[in-house]
Amino acid sequence: MPMAEWNAPGLYYKLRYRRVRPNGTWNEVTFSDHSVGKFLIPNPGYYTLWEFDIQAGNRQGLGPKSPIVSSYSGQDPPAARPEDVTVETVSARSVELSWTPASASLGSVDGYKIYYWVNSSLASAKRRRPASSSHVSYTNITGGNTQKGTVTNLKPYTKYYLTVVAANSGGEGPESERVSVSTLESAPGPPSEVRVSAFGEYILVTWRSPEEPNGVIKKYQAGSAVYSGSQHKDVHVALKDVEPHVFSELLSNLKPRTNYVVELRARTSNRWGTSVRQTTKTLNLSPPRKPANPSVESIAVDKVRVTYNYSFGGGYTHEFLVMYRKKLEGEEFLNTSWVNYFSAQSLEIGGLSPNLYEFKTVGKNKLGESPPSDVTEARPLPELKTSPRVPTSGKSNAHKTPVQIIQGVPLFAAVIVIVFAGFGFSIY
Repeated sequence: MPMAEWNAPGLYYKLRYRRVRPNGTWNEVTFSDHSVGKFLIPNPGYYTLWEFDIQAGNRQGLGPKSPIVSSYSGQDPPAARPEDVTVETVSARSVELSWTPASASLGSVDGYKIYYWVNSSLASAKRRRPASSSHVSYTNITGGNTQKGTVTNLKPYTKYYLTVVAANSGGEGPESERVSVSTLESAPGPPSEVRVSAFGEYILVTWRSPEEPNGVIKKYQAGSAVYSGSQHKDVHVALKDVEPHVFSELLSNLKPRTNYVVELRARTSNRWGTSVRQTTKTLNLSPPRKPANPSVESIAVDKVRVTYNYSFGGGYTHEFLVMYRKKLEGEEFLNTSWVNYFSAQSLEIGGLSPNLYEFKTVGKNKLGESPPSDVTEARPLPELKTSPRVPTSGKSNAHKTPVQIIQGVPLFAAVIVIVFAGFGFSIY
């Protein structure tokens, strides 16, 4: 008690306590040390109900008594477990379970805990739930006779594992049988990593799957609309369906130097998710800008695949060609035919030798050509050659084993090969 409330010197406390039973008598203990704040009853019995009140006094007399409060002495955790745990109802973000209450021959069952987690592989052979608390959550359910409980704030379209335990002041009892359930699909989150690139008459939109798909993505929708001022959120955008495995859409037939709002959204079987909106402005009509270095993939001993990589700004590429040559003094660049960029973004070039080559690309639209890109160096795949086996001395009909040579280095230069011929053997 703060000294300002003592009202006179000599503060002390008088505590009364008794076991709740017929004709139970009160016991009293006085604490002259006003700093004492607790008292231990010796041998209070197993899960026994006690009552308490306390009053303060000083040299002028006793103050008012506190209200009587009751409390049970200690007990062991419940020995029985809930039975017949059943999944009742499931939504995208909640699961309701029912069970038969745990019995208590000694002590009490004061409530239940529903433990739940996602990955069952985190559970060890000796435990029904993961040992790490960072992977497990629980919901408290009050009332020892409660037969149902609901777990909320779950992730949609996710498989959960759940178990129920009875609890009291002594701790938790044994776990029930584990049950599993998958939450339902819900509307997906917005597509992620959305990028809007404006050209003269086109806007290219690229994206990745939603970070929270909340189900199986069935399709996307993308579109654009002209807007003026700052009220782009109120502009209606006509949207076009995009297949779920496609992560780009080229918006065409647009006006140069015009403000556009671009909208993108995803859908599960449940419903459409939240849209992403970004604003941009188309550019002046012009030829394509100088492309970025092409990507070159070796696909055969005489063939590569060259991918055209556009640059942002300028006009959109309608066609492209590849320029290539051996990286040798005096070699001239050869040009492929023009490729329709709307239908293909890469080109295979065959008939190449094992030499190192230089590759660059040129883009074109109806207003002209771009400058050539910088060079990417690459060569076709190395050829796997074979070397004939030298016959074993004295055995003209010995088995012949071809030896692979990779880039001119025989494998037997690094490996001792033991070749059996008849009943003898030779070492190379």
